[in-house]
Amino acid sequence: MDLNIRTYKVVKCVICKTYQMTSAKTTFKCIKCQKTKPLKKMTIHYESDNPQKTTLALQKIKKEDFKQKNQKEDFDNLDDFSSAF
Repeated sequence: MDLNIRTYKVVKCVICKTYQMTSAKTTFKCIKCQKTKPLKKMTIHYESDNPQKTTLALQKIKKEDFKQKNQKEDFDNLDDFSSAF
C-alpha cells in the first residue's frame, strides 16, 4: 500500500455544523467559521482516495441533512397548527 496516496474525507465541523471535504491528515480548519480542530475529534462521514467520489458523497450527505432538518420543521409546524383549534 502506497502511503503517499492522498485521502479525501467528508467531515462536519463541531463548531458550526458545516459539512465539508478535506484532505487534511491531522488538523482541520473550517471554511465557514475558520476554527482549527484536530481531525481525530471529528466524525469522518466518508473517506476515499477519489476526490470525485468524495464530492458526490458530500453532496448526498448535505442533501440528506437538509431533508432531515426540513422534516423536523414540518413536525414542529404541526404542533402549531393543532393548537389553533
